[in-house]
Amino acid sequence: MSEYQYYEFAALDRPLTPQQQAELRERSSRARITPGGFVNEYHWGDLKGSALDWMKRYFDAHLYSANWGHCRLMLRVPKTVLDDAALRPYRFDGDETQGFSIFDVGHAWVLDWAFSTDDHSLDRFGMDDGPGWLSELLALREEILRGDRRALYLGWLMRAYLDELDDDALEPPVPPGLRTLSPAQQALLRFVEFDRDWLAVAAQASADLEAVAVDETPLQARWLDGLSTDELRGVVRLLVQGHLLDAAQVVRQHYTESVRAWSLAEGTAPADTPRRTVAQLRTGLDEARAARLAREQQARDAQRLHEAQQRAEYLRREILPRVGAIWGDVEAQLSRGSASAYDRALQRVRDLSDAMRLAGQQDEFQQRLVILMRGHGQRRVWVKRLQEAGLM
Repeated sequence: MSEYQYYEFAALDRPLTPQQQAELRERSSRARITPGGFVNEYHWGDLKGSALDWMKRYFDAHLYSANWGHCRLMLRVPKTVLDDAALRPYRFDGDETQGFSIFDVGHAWVLDWAFSTDDHSLDRFGMDDGPGWLSELLALREEILRGDRRALYLGWLMRAYLDELDDDALEPPVPPGLRTLSPAQQALLRFVEFDRDWLAVAAQASADLEAVAVDETPLQARWLDGLSTDELRGVVRLLVQGHLLDAAQVVRQHYTESVRAWSLAEGTAPADTPRRTVAQLRTGLDEARAARLAREQQARDAQRLHEAQQRAEYLRREILPRVGAIWGDVEAQLSRGSASAYDRALQRVRDLSDAMRLAGQQDEFQQRLVILMRGHGQRRVWVKRLQEAGLM
């Protein structure tokens, strides 16, 4: 099997400087390097550098895919928005592993979702898998920065079903909306071949987004009224200096922390859902799997019924009114004697068989087939095709 590796890095908060681009060019003469990122494919060799180191120094997002069954997504988020307390339920001791890891790179965190498989039959890992994925997944970063914890919870759940957690390990707080994931979160499920049965079990304790949605206009007004002159000057200074993203991150963090503090002080914070262990989640898998298989069977049955209805409509509209002409066309095709003509004749005979059965004319079909074979029964290739199709 030929080797294929795809590397893509994106600089989102700040474009790469000319110096940074030059440093990256020293690592690759073939890569497409722009102020917005680095893209390269490898059919031999490998990246001349560490993806984690590049995330620390240059980039906010990274996607990797290899056709031997390995992929990963990395997102860098600043600590000014996501502090240690917010990430603590999702962090693990030790080095990077399959599933989900969080790396402390000083000024930021690097979140890492990774998947590996030895099943080379998966169409997911082809020679061109890679391009297009990052554009589908980038919205995850903005969602996380806005406080959406679903992607983080999915990372923890990956660790659970990949048997990298003890049975007594407690799940993080279950975020709302696990049954209605965003497009980027759904893309993450596809990218890492996520186990949908585990998600179904976990989602049983997840509230609907609509149920927890609140009108934040009064909170925003309260927050604005409480800002000090120094806090306002600090944000305006960042804006004047051109640090728009830094200003947005400072505002978002300050507002989120203020709302959290008010909720705790006033007792308006939503009640915590009891947290389950890995073992408790696993007990619901059989039921979730059975429900999924039943849904899939219902979908297949519905699709077959739809196809059968379309087929019947086609036979009534296109075949039954022209039975005589179609038998004549079969005769003409068989007289040509070529393989392609036999294929066309066989399809027409199938149509005639189905249409005349639909009209209750099975006996007439058999009579017409006997007449046809009197003239063409010596064609052994044709006879064999009819027998294989179950028409003789």
